[in-house]
Amino acid sequence: MKAKELRALSEAELSAKEQELRKTLLKLYGQVSTGTPPKNPGEIRRSKRTIAQILTLRNEKTKKPEAKPVVNTAQKPAVKRPESQSPKQPREVRPKQ
Repeated sequence: MKAKELRALSEAELSAKEQELRKTLLKLYGQVSTGTPPKNPGEIRRSKRTIAQILTLRNEKTKKPEAKPVVNTAQKPAVKRPESQSPKQPREVRPKQ
């Protein structure tokens, strides 16, 4: 299904559609595991994708849009470190005994 079609559905219809797709997917996985070639191999991918779209829509509905923080795009001047805060020197390697 297309995202527009899914957005038009109510929460109850989305739940019913998800359950239907999960049952279909279970049957298709059963066919594959027994060695029977599925009638339509692309159906597995379509089912998984539609389930993911339904879950994404649910997640979008539950979360409220957050305000984006204002980012200052001006470049900050480079800060020089004092000698005491210079990067660590590599440790001395001792020979094995």
